[in-house]
Amino acid sequence: MTGPKRCFLEMKMNDHDVSLKLDTGCDKPIINKAVWFEIGKPKLLPVHGIGRRSVIGVVPLKGVFLAKMSFAGINFRCPVHVSDAEDTRNLIGRRALPFLVDFDWNKLISEGTIAMVSSGITLTDDNKKQEMMADAVKWKTLPFYMNVLVDGKDFRMKLDTGATCSMAGLAKWKELGEPKLTTVKRTRVTSTSNQQVPLLGKCSLNITYNGVTAKLPLLIADTNNCQAVLGTNWYDSLDIDFNTIFQSLKFDKVPRTPPPKQPIQVENCGEQQVAGPSVSNSEQDVGTTPSQQEHVKVVRECQQDESPTPDPEPKKVKIVHNLKSSATSPSAKPATTPLTTSWCKNNGSRNTKG
Repeated sequence: MTGPKRCFLEMKMNDHDVSLKLDTGCDKPIINKAVWFEIGKPKLLPVHGIGRRSVIGVVPLKGVFLAKMSFAGINFRCPVHVSDAEDTRNLIGRRALPFLVDFDWNKLISEGTIAMVSSGITLTDDNKKQEMMADAVKWKTLPFYMNVLVDGKDFRMKLDTGATCSMAGLAKWKELGEPKLTTVKRTRVTSTSNQQVPLLGKCSLNITYNGVTAKLPLLIADTNNCQAVLGTNWYDSLDIDFNTIFQSLKFDKVPRTPPPKQPIQVENCGEQQVAGPSVSNSEQDVGTTPSQQEHVKVVRECQQDESPTPDPEPKKVKIVHNLKSSATSPSAKPATTPLTTSWCKNNGSRNTKG
């Protein structure tokens, strides 16, 4: 077994040179704020939520844009997250894989060699490639999980090329039967969000995958929030076919059920002389004369959609004005039949994820 590996892709993003670490643990590629400035500050769209989760903690997000990318002679467009911090690691995630499906990942990860796979062993036909590329722009990708044998028992691990060490949390350690731990020199590792993950120790396990068995170390994090992660320090000891795994990429296309509407009513029953109602940010106003008395009832119905699609349904705001109409004669008393005017406006907002 060799030491930890790090796989970087030297590529173009919006015609600028960037170096992105291959990280199958994340969905969209992500760059930090400093790199975003370097490539010309492309216009950002808002994202749903305020950040993206790492092993522990959250990476703050500034926005997302559709980047023009190029690697090894392959040109494509892919959504890219921008971190609102300058020290976030620059990563290329699973969303880019459909565009690089003919690239030989086995050679790059094992040898550092850039090459294309032979056309005779390509597992994905052209129609499937086109479908995957279209899905990569629209849908969130699902992580890669591998089933290994630990002392003959099935154990599920997440394939994460961004993790230099294989690691599991306390819950997974207990699932393994709490194998004996030994101390480690370092007491913590750093996550993608640059937060420290405390370590309890490490254990040595007999791992079998694809008929290959090796005795390998597994770090145990002192937290229940950590999945079992298969990192790069195991790759040379196991027979992992990254080409086949990457071509099996799946997408999360299950629509999310929107939360129930939460109406908030603000009612002003007082009567006052007004020159006419005015609604902030409205596209039109409803005019009245100074003699009219206004009874205003505002009902806001806000609904937030948690769909996995990259552009969630906008929040809807409905404002209803109930006005007491004036009599036709200037001297007449206000009529008792209310005049109702409805006005609707979309207030757009957005979610990436993985």
